[in-house]
Amino acid sequence: MDKIKLLFRNPKLFFKKVYNRLKGKTQPSMRASSFDPFDDHTHLLYSGEGAAGLSHLRLWIPRFLEAGVKFAVMVRNYTLYRSLVELYPDLPILYGKNEKNVK
Repeated sequence: MDKIKLLFRNPKLFFKKVYNRLKGKTQPSMRASSFDPFDDHTHLLYSGEGAAGLSHLRLWIPRFLEAGVKFAVMVRNYTLYRSLVELYPDLPILYGKNEKNVK
């Protein structure tokens, strides 16, 4: 099943697959921070951008926190990932260098 379709049709299974894939790999192209695949994440904030992604996510993350919804953040820039982990250490943040890392 296509990853995007899986994300929308069965987010729990999508995050479980991502977690299992990240857990089994030691490659620097994937990382996870404070991520529980068995938690009911209902939203995913995604950014494939670098420094511009930080300002974009810093705008939306507080809104999602205020709303009290379960969400995770996925980025494709390692510098952005490290910045987000420093700013929001308790949030589930995922890093995947390319689409193969999140199959």
